[in-house]
Amino acid sequence: HAIQFLAMESSEAVPEHVGQLARAHKSATLMFMDICGFTSMSKEVEPVQVMAFLNTLFSQFDKLVDIHGVHKVETAGDCYIVSGGIMKQAADGFNQVLEERHDPAESAHRVLGFAKAILDVASRVPMPNTQQPVCIRIGMHTGDVE
Repeated sequence: HAIQFLAMESSEAVPEHVGQLARAHKSATLMFMDICGFTSMSKEVEPVQVMAFLNTLFSQFDKLVDIHGVHKVETAGDCYIVSGGIMKQAADGFNQVLEERHDPAESAHRVLGFAKAILDVASRVPMPNTQQPVCIRIGMHTGDVE
């Protein structure tokens, strides 16, 4: 819907009407993940090692997104965020905003399956400073997103 909006509006009108892009979603599930000890680790190793570590870990998480039918919302530093019940994959392979009603329990179940899978992946990736398996924290919530 964002591309459609931008294609139909003149570039001068975009700042005035960009609020039309906002959507509200009922009973969506969000999952937040961060890495225990990331800040201290990033002070102990070279930046290139931090980037390689995050790339290794997050690339493996990315492979699980489609398998579990969740949507990767964002990564910021060591935080990885996914959602269920907001986006769906269209027949053409592109993601689109989920406009119709969905089963919140089914969306939550998919996000939970993803969370379990990344726990397993993380346990097999070593921290660059200690060579111990990565320990991650995961939080999930289902509710309205406005």
